Amino acid sequence: HGNAGERYGVLAVFERMPSKAEPAIPEVISALSDSSPTVRRGAAACLAEFGLKAKHALPRLEITLHDSDSGVAFESAIACWRITGDSTTASAMITNVMPSLTNTDLEWAIKLLGQMGEQAQPAAPTLEQMLKNSRRNIRFAACEALAMVDSRKTGWIVSVVELIRQDKYYSSVGVALLARHAPTSMQAMATLSALEHDPDPRLQRLASDAVKAINAAGDK
Repeated sequence: HGNAGERYGVLAVFERMPSKAEPAIPEVISALSDSSPTVRRGAAACLAEFGLKAKHALPRLEITLHDSDSGVAFESAIACWRITGDSTTASAMITNVMPSLTNTDLEWAIKLLGQMGEQAQPAAPTLEQMLKNSRRNIRFAACEALAMVDSRKTGWIVSVVELIRQDKYYSSVGVALLARHAPTSMQAMATLSALEHDPDPRLQRLASDAVKAINAAGDK
């Protein structure tokens, strides 16, 4: 009832307090058929918060996975993942919709694939393509995700090194990422060693810690 904004507002309330809104699950499922893509997207996001308790929504979500609005399809893929826990299938769903996502949604999609870890390995080729994206935030998100999904794909290390050299913002977070994945970061040693002499004391410390972590990993 009400206009699209009001209908979305109700769903947003349900999403913030899913434990108290469980009796409304059938109503939320019905909202997946709303004429407004904003409402359909809100319904899918809400169902994701209900998790397994919203399993009866899966048949309808399988339809909205192919919604004409990419945001609805994206949220539907997330909902299917949160309901079923099937990361392999969900990663394929998210990969399928990625080409049509906005920059904000694309970054979030890449981060979700990273959260899925090794179970999202089928998405690795798509993540490798994201390393070539014109936007630095997308490239860095892809680096983080690939490191979690399939660290053997060492292209992410090359991209991190490039970002460290190009943008001061990515120096610290890039070095920290290399340190977290020390066993596979050996090829970044030259860049990290140079950063040990950077004018920024904090970056010096981060680089030094990363070098130590990589050396320790190599000694094992």
